[in-house]
Amino acid sequence: FFGVEGTYSQQAMELFFGESGYEAYSLPKFTEVMEAVERGDADYGVIPIENSSTGGITDLYDHINDYDIYIVGEQIVKIEHALLGLPESTFNDIRFVYSHEQGISQCGSFFEENPYIKPIRISSTAEGARLVVQNNDMSYASIASKRAADIYGLKVLRSCLNEQDNNRTRIVIISSDRKYVKNSKKISISFETKHESGALYKILSHFYHNNLNLEKIESRPIPERNWDYRFFVDIAGNLSMDGVKKALSAINKHANNVNILGNY
Repeated sequence: FFGVEGTYSQQAMELFFGESGYEAYSLPKFTEVMEAVERGDADYGVIPIENSSTGGITDLYDHINDYDIYIVGEQIVKIEHALLGLPESTFNDIRFVYSHEQGISQCGSFFEENPYIKPIRISSTAEGARLVVQNNDMSYASIASKRAADIYGLKVLRSCLNEQDNNRTRIVIISSDRKYVKNSKKISISFETKHESGALYKILSHFYHNNLNLEKIESRPIPERNWDYRFFVDIAGNLSMDGVKKALSAINKHANNVNILGNY
């Protein structure tokens, strides 16, 4: 799973697979998780892909096509960010806060209300909790889960820092095996548009004409190809459905590098 012990990814892993019956270990980067799964060092990887308040996690979208991996499941996790400090610290001591950039973005109003506190972007929310302990400096805190506070022996200085009470993160389960569950309800695909008038419109129209619900669309620039974009789309359905088969067949005529990322 992505991050260190105490991350929301670990929480998602335990919700999806249960809390026992397998060996789990953490890796600090999205790409390292994907590499471990592609090599076969891990049967599954667990990485966040989207947040309900801040949108898609761009690091994952930028790299998921670089690896021979597939999405085989997802888990939605409720996000409850807290401000964690050393046991002897108080809120007035805090001047620096560690967190992942998503955690910082989701708690934007906290930093606006406390402009003297400087956010420090790091690899994961739980890594911030670990660094607070390592630094042993009362001016440092982290934005992470209350579970991370329990794991690292920190004190909750403020609860519920995220701006939205219904904040959720969608975390996906990846595998090197192309596993399609019979009753799958979601299909994730990626594609690149051709340089012709109305290319994206033509592609999206096939979802409409085949009565398919487009649940998400995300665009990311393609490295080293100025003004070229790769699109990531989630649609409701199953690869065995006639409408899905027709839509994907038609899309292949209007798009480049169509890739089925998963049906789960």
